[in-house]
Amino acid sequence: GFKFKRYAEVMVQLWGQARYEASLPKGFEAVCNVGLEYDLWTGIGSAFFNHVRTQAPGVAIALWPGTQHEIDRWLNIGLVDIAFCYAPQPGERFASRVLFEDEIILVATERDAAPGPGSIFVDHGDEFRRQHAAAFAHSAPSAVTIASSDWAREHLLASGGSAYLPRRVVEAALAQTQVHPVAQAQSFMRRVHVVETVETVKAWPWYETALAAAKLGRAAFAGHDVAR
Repeated sequence: GFKFKRYAEVMVQLWGQARYEASLPKGFEAVCNVGLEYDLWTGIGSAFFNHVRTQAPGVAIALWPGTQHEIDRWLNIGLVDIAFCYAPQPGERFASRVLFEDEIILVATERDAAPGPGSIFVDHGDEFRRQHAAAFAHSAPSAVTIASSDWAREHLLASGGSAYLPRRVVEAALAQTQVHPVAQAQSFMRRVHVVETVETVKAWPWYETALAAAKLGRAAFAGHDVAR
């Protein structure tokens, strides 16, 4: 039963997706199934989604947020056609591109704060956990852990403290001096990839412009937040 469970879950997911695609009304020429890391919806996945809905109305789009492990599995079983994530996907069926590098910086509501019990530990994945542990081996652990940059930003602005967050996520708060970069604090980098099922995306004439919209979306999102 335990051995069969994971296969049953895959079959149920694929059956649900097949029913969805088969029941689309006339006028839809393609289906785009997108997997994305939770942190990559804001300004990136949302920009891709909005472009497809407005510029390619004949394309049905489905979004599947998940962790890197889930996205890897969805790509391999064919549940998603492309994915915005932090790791390339091996295999001849896939192509991986680097969209940009995500800079993760330490920000605080009070100047010159430091990681410690009053900070928020934002879980940015396995590699970040290793790098953070090495950089702050002798610091007291945080009492709060949040595995979402957006949630951590909201908590930080409401309750104060410090947190390591992607610069694109706190650009508006920095501009409005709601938070401050912590001087001399180490920053971390992680690459944002788009992984594509090669044969599928070849048939999408709208895809490259939608991808360009996603790359521009992070800057546009920050500017929109500042204006707002």
